[in-house]
Amino acid sequence: MKRIAFGLLWVALTMVGGTADGFGAADGGRCWRGRPLPECRSFWITEFGIGWRLTDSSDPARARELFDHYAVYDFGWMVNRTSKTAWGATFSLKGMGETHVGVHIRLRRWIDRNWALDVSPGILLAGRSHDDDYDLEYPTLSGRLRISYGDWFGLTGGAELARIRDGATEVDGFAGVELGAYGGTGVGLMFTVLSLLYVSSFGGGS
Repeated sequence: MKRIAFGLLWVALTMVGGTADGFGAADGGRCWRGRPLPECRSFWITEFGIGWRLTDSSDPARARELFDHYAVYDFGWMVNRTSKTAWGATFSLKGMGETHVGVHIRLRRWIDRNWALDVSPGILLAGRSHDDDYDLEYPTLSGRLRISYGDWFGLTGGAELARIRDGATEVDGFAGVELGAYGGTGVGLMFTVLSLLYVSSFGGGS
């Protein structure tokens, strides 16, 4: 499933990259930090966030496993289609007792040169519960809403559909804060390395 997640992200970013040169002003280019046209034709998304669950699990085993807080790292690319809109895709790695891997489409509305509102529908493709008393089923749905300033920091909220064993489902609500651009890159890379080391310490299935 992790190969599927990486494959879908690669396809989405290839589509974005293949069309990036067709949009924007001649003096715009690829930017590390997001800006609307004409400053940036396309830009990277590198975000690290921490936040809190807003809902409790009705499954006793899952309630014991889940943390009240979470950490998430998003990496992707966006293209400015107009001076007010942009679109792209991100790969997401999230840990909150459980580990989730997903891909999100990202649609952005530039409020002005610095402020932006992002809507991100997506799919969680893989993960694990780290608890033998319950299993999670994939794929499942995810959605986020984010407001940011200059891609330096942002506030985010959203919901994820958890598919638990025996056909049970529940919705996980969450809200948090994020660092973007250089800050998100540095902290996010450290988080990714530590998460991979943590996951690799467990044997068994994905």
